Amino acid sequence: MGQSALRGKDSLCYSLMPLAPGIYKASIVMRDMQTGESAVGRYVVEIPEPQEQALQLWPPLLLALGKTDLYVRGYVPKSLEADFPLLDCYPFDPESHSPILGGIPKDTETIQFVLNCFMRKLQQPVLKFEADLIDNSKNRTVSLPVSVLSGKKDGEAGTFIAELTMPELAAGGYTLRITAIDLSNQARSETTVFIMVY
Repeated sequence: MGQSALRGKDSLCYSLMPLAPGIYKASIVMRDMQTGESAVGRYVVEIPEPQEQALQLWPPLLLALGKTDLYVRGYVPKSLEADFPLLDCYPFDPESHSPILGGIPKDTETIQFVLNCFMRKLQQPVLKFEADLIDNSKNRTVSLPVSVLSGKKDGEAGTFIAELTMPELAAGGYTLRITAIDLSNQARSETTVFIMVY
């Protein structure tokens, strides 16, 4: 891709690949072919061991209002060959929302998220979602209202799109904890994601 395609735009680079459980160090390098300037991004990813529990949540994809200018597609398995394979894994409307990268403004009123889960041996699950925001600097927890906007079950897999109503926040680091409870048999699971507020 030519450097002019990225200049002055918000862009999101993504790759999709099957990985065995473990801890991975990921990095991406971008270089301006005209000036030679480059940037490197790094991230540590942990793929957990599969659990035998009846209900298991995966980390959510957080969404903000507004569209991303450009999606840069990296490696994608042939089994996911599609016009926009990211949406196969995390379905959302790219015309109205974009994945949250880097952080959120402290006056953010709502956040949407896409949540994938597995429901093993749950014939007719009735899921209730709860959310808590933990202020990492003060170790203080605030409950957040959760509104489920849509949900889909395909075999043992489920995908939900929900919205959080956010409180007034000070700048800093927070941990968002999302819990799902199956009201039919009390199976439960939780997942967490870090949020930087600026």
